[in-house]
This record gives sequence, structure tokens and C-alpha cells, in this order.
Amino acid sequence: MFNKKILLTISAGLIVAILVTTNFAAAADLNQAVSTLGQDDEWSIMAHAALGQSAGQSFLAQPINDNTATDYEKRILAAVAAGFNPATVSSENFVAKLKSMFDGNQLGDPELINDDIFGILAFQAAGDDSNIIAAARQFILNHQNSDGGWGFAVGQTSDSNTTAMAVAALSISGSAPSSAFAYLQQSQDSSGGYGFAPGQPADGASTAWVISGLISADQSVPAGAKNFLENLQLPAGSFKWHPADAAGSPLVTAYAVIALSGRSLPL
Repeated sequence: MFNKKILLTISAGLIVAILVTTNFAAAADLNQAVSTLGQDDEWSIMAHAALGQSAGQSFLAQPINDNTATDYEKRILAAVAAGFNPATVSSENFVAKLKSMFDGNQLGDPELINDDIFGILAFQAAGDDSNIIAAARQFILNHQNSDGGWGFAVGQTSDSNTTAMAVAALSISGSAPSSAFAYLQQSQDSSGGYGFAPGQPADGASTAWVISGLISADQSVPAGAKNFLENLQLPAGSFKWHPADAAGSPLVTAYAVIALSGRSLPL
């Protein structure tokens, strides 16, 4: 999702079929899932943190030294989740560097929306900077698509992954428009899971992102979505991206652990 390449109505039958729950006593074995993850990636570190485990200090201490806002945003989110100060965990002050990428109206690349979304989440995690959060929030709202969702970049078609995290960012900085929730609802298929976009088959990554987005907005999570995601776990612990996959995905596993633990960003 951090990569540029990388998101009103349900039928009456689906509404009846999918009960709503906020109970996250997951049937999935999340401790087994996190045991398959390393400590050299921000998402894996956040998955450990979702289960109360501090991990990855040596990785987090490594400088980034580039000009990609999303690299700093996920590092800040992971550092805070693991219990470290993102301004001091490394010789590079990650918070100060991210601040330097604010142009007065938006964060990072002006063609991207996802760096503003995750910028809000990162600054909220770090307890800093209300002025940038307000500007990024307005930038996001100004670029909502007519279908209620957001794409990762300005002018791109909407996807459930970006929309779910836009909902998270807007919810923690105020509130998200109802049209965004309507778009997410349209992305749910008959399996109970969520696809990358309406009409696409459900997958583990999209379902995890939407669950976390709904949690951040204090919205009920459909039981069918949780069940779909739980059923993607393999015996060894990892989670598959698609039901037909033979192997699990570390990224999907990390996303699933966060979502099924009942958490969202920032942790």
C-alpha cells in the first residue's frame, strides 16, 4: 500500500446473511501468525505490537535518509507502536524529516494522496503536528472521488485499501464522510470479505485494511469479514492473500494480525 503501485447499498440477502459483530476473540491463532514474521519490517513490527510485543529496535534505529514521505510515516508508526520515540530511536529524527516534506498544503508528493493519509496517522502517533494534520485532512477531503472512495494518487480510481485508511485518518482527526463507508460496503462480496474495488473478489489484504478502517471509525465490523479473514490462515500460522493461494504472505499476515486483534493505525 505504501508503494505507488499499491484502496450504498448491499443487497438485502447479503445484509441478512452477514451478521454484525464487534467481538474480536479471534478464532485465528494470532500468536502463531506473528511467530512467522521477522523483526526487520515495519508491518511485522506493528503486528508484534498489536499483540503487546515490543520488537525490532535494531531495525527501527537504522536511518532512512531518503525523500519518500511514506517511508518515514511507516517508520514513525512502527516506532511508536513498539514503544520507541520516533524522534530519537535513530540518529535520524524521523519526525523532523517528515515535517520537512510539508509544503504548506500537503505532505510529500503532491500527486499522491496516500502519503497525506499516512502522514495524519504518523503525526497522530507521534503526538505532533496539528497544523500539518489539519492541512493534510483538507487535502484528502478535496480529492475524494465521486464514488465516495479514494485512490492512492490524485485522479486515480478508488480502491478499498486507500479508502479504508482515509477513513482511519479522517476519523482520528475529525470524522469521515458517510459516502466513504458506502464505498467500502460496495467492496464487500458474497464471501463476506472485501475486494480491492467493488466487483472484485475478496482478498486478505483488502479485508484486513477495511476491518481496521472500520475499527478506527468505531463502526461495527461484519462477522462475515472477520470469518473470511480467519479462514485464510494456514496451519503454520501465516495468512494467504487469496483463498486459492498455496502459501501465506508476510504482509497479509501482518495486516491480518492487526485487524483480527481489534486494532487499527496508529497502534
